[in-house]
Amino acid sequence: MSSRKYNAFDHGGHNLKVHQALCGLDIPCADWQITTAFYSSLKFLEGTLFPNNYEHPNAKSGISAFETFQQYHRAYSQAGGVHSSRHQVMKRLAQEHTNEDVGFRFKELHELSNGARYTNYQVEAEELALAKESLEVVRLYCVENQA
Repeated sequence: MSSRKYNAFDHGGHNLKVHQALCGLDIPCADWQITTAFYSSLKFLEGTLFPNNYEHPNAKSGISAFETFQQYHRAYSQAGGVHSSRHQVMKRLAQEHTNEDVGFRFKELHELSNGARYTNYQVEAEELALAKESLEVVRLYCVENQA
């Protein structure tokens, strides 16, 4: 097991490299290109939004310091979040704690990824272009807003 401290933003960079490598292949894998775009953006947001202080999901607890997204997600799940999947919680955080464009783009990436992974792996070129553009919007926001 590695003794290095986990860094979500670095994980996003790793996922971005995988995304870029897949985009350079001469094989049809747009479904995985979109999937890696989504997971890159997820980790970039996680690394940008945490650690931070947020209103505790249990309204009685007030503002709390959360070191990691995992801590926040656990608190959200224990507070009885309506839909507490990790992706849904991150979508809500992105919409509430970034700008409107980033929140929309992350939601868009989530939907594109779900479609590519679970509905139809045969992705249209326009969908892939949209995923790449959305990833870049999220990535740039995160780079500019690192703590």
